[in-house]
Amino acid sequence: MQGNENEHKVNATHKTEEKQNRVGILNKISFKKLTIYLASILILVVAIQKINGSKNSRVEQPLNIRVFALGKVQPTEYIRSIQYPMIYSSSRIKALYVKENQFIKKGDPLFSVEDRDESIYNMKSSRAKIIQQIAELESAKAKMLSSKTLRDFYRGQYKRYNFLRNQGAATYEQADEKETLYRATEQEYLSNQKLVETNKAKLKSAEWEYEANKFKSMLSVIKAPENGKVFKIYSRPGESINNGKAVMDVGNSNSMGILAEVNRADIENIKLGQAANITANGVPNLKWKGRVIEVSRQVTQQTVNSDDPAANLANRVFNVLIKLDNKSSLQAQNYNYMEVNILFEPNYSEK
Repeated sequence: MQGNENEHKVNATHKTEEKQNRVGILNKISFKKLTIYLASILILVVAIQKINGSKNSRVEQPLNIRVFALGKVQPTEYIRSIQYPMIYSSSRIKALYVKENQFIKKGDPLFSVEDRDESIYNMKSSRAKIIQQIAELESAKAKMLSSKTLRDFYRGQYKRYNFLRNQGAATYEQADEKETLYRATEQEYLSNQKLVETNKAKLKSAEWEYEANKFKSMLSVIKAPENGKVFKIYSRPGESINNGKAVMDVGNSNSMGILAEVNRADIENIKLGQAANITANGVPNLKWKGRVIEVSRQVTQQTVNSDDPAANLANRVFNVLIKLDNKSSLQAQNYNYMEVNILFEPNYSEK
């Protein structure tokens, strides 16, 4: 009996150990699976973060857009439209003293008007009138001085005889005669004094008239306001220049450029400093380069027409000013207002 009990105890012990081993193995297997699962999740999270980080750090490049536009050659600085000041009711050009593409200096005569002869005649007439008024003024002054001298003499006589009459040394008739002469010469003196003032006013008026005619005479020949170049002449001898009509355009040709007309749909692709290539129809050797220096934000009507009539139907455009490089600018001085083609490089090409 004791042997059987011992055997049962041994078997029970073995079973307990076997059970414990199974539980340990199961625990090890579960922990391994959990570790693998967690590691898989961690790897997935890291992968997602890398993907998101890659998306966030990616710099989107602008599309390779090449904008095309039409334009014309002109200076990048001032262009001055020369008009005739309307000091006469009617004016016509008498003579032109310059030609298109001619360089000019400040003060050079540009053109004259038909009113020039009239203004010179009026100036000479008013100058002669001044001379006449000066003579009349001097004559009036001489008369005034003479009448003043005579008036002073008879005033002294009147006072003397009036005193003598009061003393009984002269009659009333003698005193009255001297008083009458004094009163007459006093009136003559006052009249001559007024005549002097009248002649002074006439002389001043003649001087003003002369200055006005002299000014008109000077304006009858329009001169260059600054050094520059004649770009365009709009009016010829014999043509009327009323109502502020422009006669010619002058400007500084030292810095030539292109005024491009960019379609409003393309203006967002134009930036300051952007490179541009310029060509011209019919001039195969013309290949200029420049960069954008000004972008207008005011929409205007297209003025430069394409060879394709379908492209000219009420286009609304923005003006973009391009400054040419030194070599191109020098060549462009001989192509004022010529219509050209402009191809803008992509926005990022300038970087």
